[in-house]
Amino acid sequence: MKRGHRERLRKRYIESYPGISDRELLELILYYCNRRKDTKPLAYAILTHFNNDLEAVFAATPEELMKIEGVGEASAGLLGVFSAVCTKNGLYRDAEEEKTYFGLPIIKAFAESYYDGVKEERLDLVFFDNGFNEIGSETLSAQSISAETAEAFFRMHPARVAALRNSLRGTEPDSADRETIREISKALKGCGSELFDYIIVCKNSSRSLANDFEYCALFDL
Repeated sequence: MKRGHRERLRKRYIESYPGISDRELLELILYYCNRRKDTKPLAYAILTHFNNDLEAVFAATPEELMKIEGVGEASAGLLGVFSAVCTKNGLYRDAEEEKTYFGLPIIKAFAESYYDGVKEERLDLVFFDNGFNEIGSETLSAQSISAETAEAFFRMHPARVAALRNSLRGTEPDSADRETIREISKALKGCGSELFDYIIVCKNSSRSLANDFEYCALFDL
């Protein structure tokens, strides 16, 4: 894990939990027993194995966890400790409380509802406070992404920023998406922030690129 990314992640956890995503939380946990290793791919692999269910990760046995490539005894043992703490103290949320936790299913559902009824291709930035309440949005034009991103950021002063793209041709990313992520990330970095996700929406389906192994490295720029 890049040192700068790790420090930003740790700072964001301290300042804005529970706004941190499931994958980011798992990255931080895994770092403490994988200090010389980039833990983002490992966190992604573990969540994918458990269908993006963090509670299922913590409920898994060490034997189950070690079936995943890259998970050794140290990682499985540390996750087991978290499972024991959560179980002992009744920290698992019920279905109603889960609505307040901004995990992958919730951000995807938010993105899909955001474009409900929209019948045009569009790129938007959505801004959130520390509690992941939406505080504003900005539709971007392809010609001035960097300038519009910076201007909107300083106008909104958000805690977190997501990019959403409405597609009429499916959720498969193209080369333009890579460049757009780089451009938005660079602009936000200049504002002292970063892009936490880029979600492509098509009708009632969506794809989170920050939680996609092929694209997640773009968010460490």
